[in-house]
Amino acid sequence: MWAREVVSSGLGNKVTPASFGGLRGLACADSPSGAAEGDILLSVPRAVAITLPPKKRCPEGVPQGWWERDAPWYARLAALLLLEKRRASAAKGGGGGQGDLGSGGRPPMGPYLSTVPASFSEMPYFWTDEQLAELQYPPLQAAVREQRREWRQIHKAWEQEAAKAGGGGSGASAFVPSFAELEWAMSAVRSRTFSGPYVASTLASRGRLAGLVGFLAAGSAILGGADAESLGRAVGAAGAAAIFNVLYEVILSNKLRQYVLCPAIDLLNHDSRAGSEATYDYFRDSFSVAAGLGGARGREGAGRQAGGPRRGAIGGQ
Repeated sequence: MWAREVVSSGLGNKVTPASFGGLRGLACADSPSGAAEGDILLSVPRAVAITLPPKKRCPEGVPQGWWERDAPWYARLAALLLLEKRRASAAKGGGGGQGDLGSGGRPPMGPYLSTVPASFSEMPYFWTDEQLAELQYPPLQAAVREQRREWRQIHKAWEQEAAKAGGGGSGASAFVPSFAELEWAMSAVRSRTFSGPYVASTLASRGRLAGLVGFLAAGSAILGGADAESLGRAVGAAGAAAIFNVLYEVILSNKLRQYVLCPAIDLLNHDSRAGSEATYDYFRDSFSVAAGLGGARGREGAGRQAGGPRRGAIGGQ
């Protein structure tokens, strides 16, 4: 299973592939005790996820005007998903180049994309007007009509911005997906994405910075002929600066949010009764899911995801 290669821990002993009313997902493994509250079910490195951090630059192949002015967060994340799909197709077809690796050097995303449903026909967005009318709930009918209008406008704006750029996006090879492709991608995003605090740098990068600052401080003190006490103060100041940087990063993350499509974790989106939660582990630079109350055998491992409610579409799974 491809997920075993990208999941840091848990998959294979805490959770197992399962089916929920015909929908694929992950459930607590069939062990004598199931999963205790707080147990890590699985942990996925951030590098293998598709993420939309604040102020992410427009990727190559996407019209910059659309990205910056016309696209809400879920449309931008859908564009990233479509780009990964194109790279996976290029890799499968032997196209070479950028298709050989996913964005940012992550493993090829083809196996992950195969877990994303090819159709989201169960969502009211795709129901016929007759089917919606049978619900006898006018507010839902109005919401679906508005969502359809909004998605049509998002696709039209992409087409217009691509035409204005003469086929050039932020880079040299823009593409325009069909409306059906964009519908699929936005449906996947709205039903499988979670959001949470955004941390710009990792603990490892902060550690390297702290080491560099400490080295420079100590070197400066030594070259300046400082005594042992002055050298200790210089190193202590560097350590205090490093601690401040980490605390600042964590505090700042409470004000910034990112949106995430994460392999394996996004399979835990069917049972809203499950009390598990996904969070970002700053010290491991990964997204982790811990079991909540009632992590019984055979029950889905998680229902709430990453630092807040799941961003579902109307009727999203």
